[in-house]
Amino acid sequence: MIEDLLKIAKLQELTGRETTEPREVHWLIDLDAEGRMLQFSPTTAVANGNKTTSALRGKKFDTPKNYHLMISAGEEPKVFRTNSNQHSVAAEFLVYPASQVFPHGAYGSQSVRDKKRRMVWSLIFEASQDERLRNNKCLRAIVRFLFSRPVFDRSLLALADESSLEATLSKIQDGDEEFSFRVAGRLVFHDSAIAAWWTDRCEKVRQEITQLLPSGQDAYQSHPGPLPHFHPPLSRSFAGIALFSYDKAPYQSYGLGQLTTRVCLETSEKMAAALNWLMNDESSSLSLGEYKAVFWATTDDIAVPVDFAQLLNTGDPLAVRDFLVGPWSGSERELDTTKFHAALLRKSGKGRFAVNSWHTDTLGMGRQHVSTWFNALRVPTLQSRESVFVSIRELAECTVRKSKETRPLPATYQTLFEAALFGSPVPQTLLAAVLRRQSLELATGADKKKPKEFENRFTTRTALIQAYFALTRGEPMSEANQNLESNPGYLCGRLLAFLDLIHVKAHRDSGGTNSSPANRAYGAASTTPALIFPQLCKLVRFHLNKIGGGFAKRLEFGFVDHDPPFEGLAAICAKLRTSGAEFPKTLSLEDQGRFAIGFYYERCRPWPAKAQDNTETDE
Repeated sequence: MIEDLLKIAKLQELTGRETTEPREVHWLIDLDAEGRMLQFSPTTAVANGNKTTSALRGKKFDTPKNYHLMISAGEEPKVFRTNSNQHSVAAEFLVYPASQVFPHGAYGSQSVRDKKRRMVWSLIFEASQDERLRNNKCLRAIVRFLFSRPVFDRSLLALADESSLEATLSKIQDGDEEFSFRVAGRLVFHDSAIAAWWTDRCEKVRQEITQLLPSGQDAYQSHPGPLPHFHPPLSRSFAGIALFSYDKAPYQSYGLGQLTTRVCLETSEKMAAALNWLMNDESSSLSLGEYKAVFWATTDDIAVPVDFAQLLNTGDPLAVRDFLVGPWSGSERELDTTKFHAALLRKSGKGRFAVNSWHTDTLGMGRQHVSTWFNALRVPTLQSRESVFVSIRELAECTVRKSKETRPLPATYQTLFEAALFGSPVPQTLLAAVLRRQSLELATGADKKKPKEFENRFTTRTALIQAYFALTRGEPMSEANQNLESNPGYLCGRLLAFLDLIHVKAHRDSGGTNSSPANRAYGAASTTPALIFPQLCKLVRFHLNKIGGGFAKRLEFGFVDHDPPFEGLAAICAKLRTSGAEFPKTLSLEDQGRFAIGFYYERCRPWPAKAQDNTETDE
């Protein structure tokens, strides 16, 4: 992995000494040329959802980044990190939380982080006193603004209503939203003279630090270089954890003594730059719960985009369909043998991270695995009957209770990611978790305030069950590949769904009932069919008599002459009798999964609009 990251750094011309980084800025403090404040202007980024496109406050810009090492101020110079316990001790430049600009915070009631604010202001004053920047209009305006001891004026926030204002003020006060400056319409961090000064300053700091470090050599550089005690941090999106960490004297961490790998400063800087480049690029990284997934492909001379992997976390049906049906060009076929890599990183305790999963395959096989994954997940919705594709995040969330306090297990994300990209089997433990959640949620029934959420989770669980059979058992069970008509579990699932339909039709005139067979008996029907189905079959005769007329006959016998034939209750029961056991005493875990698929697809089966004799099919 180290060699691959160094290769990416070389191909992308990354040194690890870059003085800017992508950072989200939420607000711009608009100043005129004299440093008078005009307004707060929100920045916006477009977020693409499955069906809508919305604008979110906050947009990423390339902003100034501190060098990751500093020299302590003492009699004996020491080198230490700028990031200690995830709180930077170095002054930021041109991008800050409000408390570092406004002495009394967003609410104007208290003084926040006086020491940090003094460091921030001093750095701006230092820049303004440099020979090259003394006449810089942007810096001069900012200095005048700071000398005025500015007060945060909430009336200058461009927000629609008072409720959103209070929520925003709370975020600003907590330091969750970042501010920068725009002077006379110009973004300050885009000023070329200021950017050049910052680059020179960071390089000067680095030279001073390297003179204090011992020299040595590692296995990745052909020449000796400085050996640091501290190494570059990873992206802000990964909490700024250091790439390497030693908790004892240099190279004696973890009790390994001299066996701990030595890494030169140049090596670690390039590695961190490559890994941050992957994590900051939306086409090569995914956030999966506590994990950060990164993936890439390289040839000898280029880094190959692997945008298809990003589809795993979007669930965008149109994008997935384009991927599945899009022809591969000749140049893409030539890259089939290109090495494709993926890693799952997870934050651990004490400011460290771990590589939980690392895989290497060919780019062609990666595409093939993802194609198989999406075909396994293809499932119609209960209402529209249109095929949808669900994201890894949705699949993981459907295995646990829907709650802000309940989150999927980290291992669930890892399992699903490896199954999608590398064709790994889905374990039975995940199937069991999904089936358990299915029984519980059907017993509870849909929330009347959020019926769509109930249906979406139902659809997602079915997709995950299909993925288990496709990848673990080699049995494709999507709508186009239903080969289960002789399986008792599958037929019992169909039967329960049809009995539930008859129950609902029988009670619709009385306002419905909350105790339908699906709600009341799904758990027992899917595990011990022989105990529950005889009772349900006795009740269905009363329900059919209550419905009466031609519609009851259609429910019982279907439409034999319809094209294609539409099966009713009698046809499903006949298939179950010929399967060898009318009602099995128990169903295995996998047959419970087949039961769930039969139940779902029967509920999705569209009722014919008209009978063969052109009469309406409903009462």
